[in-house]
Amino acid sequence: MDNKQKAIGWKKFIDIIKETKPSKLLLFVAISMSVLTTLIGLVIPLFTRDLVNSFSISSLNPTIIVALVIAFIAQAIASGLSIYLLNHIGQNVVSSLRDRLWNKFIILPVSYFDEHKSGELASRMTNDTGIIKQLITNQLTNFFTGIISVVGSTIVLLILDWKMTIMMMISLPVSLLVVMPLGKKMYNI
Repeated sequence: MDNKQKAIGWKKFIDIIKETKPSKLLLFVAISMSVLTTLIGLVIPLFTRDLVNSFSISSLNPTIIVALVIAFIAQAIASGLSIYLLNHIGQNVVSSLRDRLWNKFIILPVSYFDEHKSGELASRMTNDTGIIKQLITNQLTNFFTGIISVVGSTIVLLILDWKMTIMMMISLPVSLLVVMPLGKKMYNI
C-alpha cells in the first residue's frame, strides 16, 4: 500500500469516527487532563531535586512536601478523569458504530449471508469496533503525551544537570551504533 492509499484510508477512518459525533468538549477535556498528568509528572523532579541531593531531617521543607502531595493528588485526579472521559467517549463511538453496522446488516439481502460466515460478521461487530475503542481510549492520548514526555524530559534533564544531559545525548547515538549491528547478528542466530 502506497502513501496515497494510506492517506485515503486514514481519511475514511477519521470521517467514520466523525460521523459518530463524539463530544469535542469531552475529548478536549480528556486530552487536556492527560497532558496535565504528564506535565505534573515532569515538574515533580524539580521539586524533589534539593530534597534528594541534601537529604536530612532538617532539610525537610513543609512547603515542598505539601506541594508534592498536591502535585500527586492533582496528577491522580487528572489521570482518573482523563481515563474515565476517554472510556466514555470510546464507548459512545463504539455504540454508534455498532448501531450503524447492525442497521446495515439487517437490510442486506439473504444471499449476502449465504456467502459470508456469521462468525466473521459477529467479529466485525464486536472485535473490530473494540479495537477502535482501544485506539481512542489508549493511543490517542499516548500520541500527545509521548511527544510532551520526550521534549519535557529533555528540558527537565537540562535544568537539573545540563552537562550530564549533553553527555547522555552524545552517548545515545554512539551506543546505538554498537548495539544495532550486534542486534542484527543475534537476530540471525
